[in-house]
Amino acid sequence: MLPENLRETCLDGVIWGLLYHGPPEKEYEKPLKFCESKIFSEDERDFCYKDIFLRIEKSYPYPAKS
Repeated sequence: MLPENLRETCLDGVIWGLLYHGPPEKEYEKPLKFCESKIFSEDERDFCYKDIFLRIEKSYPYPAKS
């Protein structure tokens, strides 16, 4: 129901909040479940998942190679 120009900003804010306030080492669980919602269009769902993975990638360091 939001105007199109606000949808991504709103989704980004919700995702950020869910990740930031999630339980340690499982911050990604609630945002992933949120993105599964049937209320989202395919484009919104794609944005949601891409946003989560971008934030997760920045939050979890890659293991060092031996």
